[in-house]
Amino acid sequence: MEENSKLNYKAVVRYSLALYKVAKEQAMEEELERDSSLIIECYDSNERFGLLFTNPLLTPQTQSQIVKSLFSYNTSDRIKIQRSMYAFISLLAKNNRLNILRSCLSRFKSMIVSKNTELKIKVTSIKAINNDLKEQLIEIFSTKLKRKVNISNIVNKDILGGIIIELGSNLIDLSIRSKIDKINAAIKGVN
Repeated sequence: MEENSKLNYKAVVRYSLALYKVAKEQAMEEELERDSSLIIECYDSNERFGLLFTNPLLTPQTQSQIVKSLFSYNTSDRIKIQRSMYAFISLLAKNNRLNILRSCLSRFKSMIVSKNTELKIKVTSIKAINNDLKEQLIEIFSTKLKRKVNISNIVNKDILGGIIIELGSNLIDLSIRSKIDKINAAIKGVN
């Protein structure tokens, strides 16, 4: 059973990443996230909906028929979703993987949220940085990281000069204080 869940997890990661890439390429992140929320809401509001997709006795052909009867991208008598989402769900059905649909959609939604969040960067310097330098840093980090960036400046005279950049859990310490500390540590190590 544990081996099966590991295989399912790997499949969830692969399929959700593929859906994310399609959403990015087609610039449809919002639409596909909305579709994902709609389908997850169907899971939550109707127990039989989830049971239908997790039934291990269904063949790929039966799963495909279920998808055709429940979802549509052009008629309103079924659950209306984007064409890309319909193709994604149809692919899962064809590959006999509808049992991981909810997990894929949840992971896809979390990927969208994590990519759209703003990254906070702390810049510590001996004096306040000017707006030109702040704008340059925002431009550099946002193009490199492909995310929105927010820079906050902390003034600390103890660093003696240079700059310290905290980027998430990463620290880039280019301060004179840290260089002096390294030299002192090296001298103490020799004695």
